[in-house]
Amino acid sequence: MNAETQKLLSDIAKCVGCKIEFKDGKPTRVFSDEFKSFHFLNFNQPDSELIFDALQKIGLVALKRRGRQPFDFPWYLNRPYEWEFAGETAYKSRRIMKQKLNLEWCSNLWALCAYALLPCRATFVNFLSRHPEKIKLMPLVIYGNWKTRFVKCCRKVFRVFFPKLS
Repeated sequence: MNAETQKLLSDIAKCVGCKIEFKDGKPTRVFSDEFKSFHFLNFNQPDSELIFDALQKIGLVALKRRGRQPFDFPWYLNRPYEWEFAGETAYKSRRIMKQKLNLEWCSNLWALCAYALLPCRATFVNFLSRHPEKIKLMPLVIYGNWKTRFVKCCRKVFRVFFPKLS
């Protein structure tokens, strides 16, 4: 793994509130002082896998720091319904979402979004060719990355016209 990728991973970890250790140019563990947790990485795998594993562990720390569920339910799934069919449908939808959209799924999506933004396109393509099941998440990754860029752009424009809002 090159020094630029190591620095990017270290900077991402620092922004989230954790640290990443490197040995012989490969990440070995991600740790957080706040949660007193360690995540060891198997460094006997290709660089594309190592980058994703490191980002996934950093994403786990980021999601735990939020201190809430990884997925907030829409208002229409949380409200009480008088009609029994609608209430049962909302309950089943919440239950399925809790099972499927758990912390691991959210950390995978977080890692894919971060990986797509890293300037190591060849390793990202290599990772996706090894894991074709992750390609199903790419529309969400593209949407999330474009939404983030759009919001940042809007904030910059509004700061010009309304400097007191920042």
